[in-house]
Amino acid sequence: MTKRVLIELDGRPVEAAHHESILAVAQRHGIEIPTLCHHEALEPGDACRLCLVEVMRGERRKLVTACNYPVEEGVAVNTTTPAIESHRRMVVELLWARCPEAPALKVLAQRYGLTAPRFNVDAETCILCGLCTRVCESYATTAIAVLNRGEKRSIGTVGDAPPDDCIGCGGCAQICPTGHITDQRRVGSYEIWNTRFPLATCAVDASKCRGCGACAEACPFAVPRVRLQRAGSALAEISIEACRGCGVCFGVCPAGAIDQPRAKRRLPAVPSKSDGGSLLVLACARANLTGSIPRQLPPGVLVHELPCTGAADPALLLGALAQGFDGVLVLGRHQETCRLNGGETAAREVVDRVNRLARLVGLGENRVVFHEPAPGFDGAANAITDHAKTLNRSPLPAPAPADLKTGTLDDALGVVEWFGRQKGLVPAEHIWIADQQLPLARPGQSALALDRLPQLDLLLGPLLKPAELAQVAADGLYLLGELGIDAGLAVSAPSDQGRETGDRFTLDGIDPLVVERGLPLKPADADLPTVAVGEGDELLHRAVSTWGCPIVELAPAPLLELTLALGRDDLQRIEERLVQAGQQGAQFLLLPNLSQLVQHLLVQRHGGWRRSHVKPLLLPSLSAHLLRNARKSGVGRCA
Repeated sequence: MTKRVLIELDGRPVEAAHHESILAVAQRHGIEIPTLCHHEALEPGDACRLCLVEVMRGERRKLVTACNYPVEEGVAVNTTTPAIESHRRMVVELLWARCPEAPALKVLAQRYGLTAPRFNVDAETCILCGLCTRVCESYATTAIAVLNRGEKRSIGTVGDAPPDDCIGCGGCAQICPTGHITDQRRVGSYEIWNTRFPLATCAVDASKCRGCGACAEACPFAVPRVRLQRAGSALAEISIEACRGCGVCFGVCPAGAIDQPRAKRRLPAVPSKSDGGSLLVLACARANLTGSIPRQLPPGVLVHELPCTGAADPALLLGALAQGFDGVLVLGRHQETCRLNGGETAAREVVDRVNRLARLVGLGENRVVFHEPAPGFDGAANAITDHAKTLNRSPLPAPAPADLKTGTLDDALGVVEWFGRQKGLVPAEHIWIADQQLPLARPGQSALALDRLPQLDLLLGPLLKPAELAQVAADGLYLLGELGIDAGLAVSAPSDQGRETGDRFTLDGIDPLVVERGLPLKPADADLPTVAVGEGDELLHRAVSTWGCPIVELAPAPLLELTLALGRDDLQRIEERLVQAGQQGAQFLLLPNLSQLVQHLLVQRHGGWRRSHVKPLLLPSLSAHLLRNARKSGVGRCA
């Protein structure tokens, strides 16, 4: 446990961690101390001298740099005094004279009331803060350095030649406070330090794209655009000039319509476990784990490089676990030190969902972990070594067959279903139920079986917004309660054995119960919505007739099996059904099963061009909607 100390900060007592820097303590308490050479992802550099503060211990006073001065019990700190402000003003004047066009210095000059430099203007663009060299030392390959001495000091490469060991991470340009280091994105490439690096740019296969907008919503750089075509269909476009190659869009596309040619997605073979567990590390090249100076890693660790960890999609992560890896470690980096700033946000979300999915299928805790290594040349290697020590053997009885694909979300669904067939795994849907704050069925209590709903929620949740699959389970319980049946949610069959009494229902199996018993409270006729139902869905027809809702009859639902990579014909049939339902005045489209619900929700998701606002529902959700409205309005009548 970190030792805590009490200090005085600008006249008020505050608590801090022992040896925490004054700058960190001040920032946490909302006190601004100017600095040009400090970054939270790097070790302090103390180069710009702007963060000077006064430290007092008893009668002794001294000026120190706040970025690297550690606090101790009983010290008093003044972050602003006339002497400190005078010193900072002088530092700003000197730096501004050196780099008069630097935006960061213009802001500081205005803050200190400076209108023009007093000293001879050098017309430089570098203030020698050292941020670029430190980020290269800490996170990359030490490709750039401080050259020469005294007045001739500069940042660069020997002889201005392209550095052999630069990996093109762009951290130096990203972190530079004055814009001295320039980089440029070109068509399919990135250029910095007179070196051009190919980009793993993404492209859209128009024959597969369904225009759902998932890529546009997920991309941290707002590159993809979904455009309406003359025929009324929608199509995503990715500008090769603007694409940065992070690969986030590849991982979220439900149709498998996005390709990233230069990205290596073929998983390496699982190493022998004789020396310990096997760990797959997903990292981008900037981690420099396989570069010119490869790090010493524990046995059983394999490193798989991606253009960006944002490209770590569910199929890749689940596929690694299915093929026998005991764990997957996704290595990040402080995003402000990388030109792909924002790409890792998606990776964190995906890793969290896949880790919960791994627990749900019975693989146990912390199988997939996202970690941001500490700064330093060996930060990434140390993080891997530490994580490998915590790795537990996977309970998977045998690895998946080699032909199990791991490329698209459909493949990810296939992997999840394969996990469900493994007898050595004990599914843990109760974890998902607890996360949703829903009741688990007790022994002897009636139960509503979840089918694949938790798995689909964790895998596809963001793609179905604004709809939420967890609400489908909540609606089913609500309806059973209104029908006088005390029920909770059921886990998979092995965990559900031993319940001595009580009925067992499925989401589809509630439908006959509604037809048999009717609604306990029916809305007034004026409140009845129009409901669209497919031809041949006799049970749903009878249920809607029982409620008295106006019915719109449509062609049968086009698909029975759950697939996300719908063909253009299937997609058009779904869209046409929704459009026809809306044209005939329907507010809801009633569907017979969970697979068809997911397919229709993907068509109606946020981010795409929707030709209809008809809401797809299962019967329990529609029944729950009617009952809630009836009770809320207070104008119902008993059945």
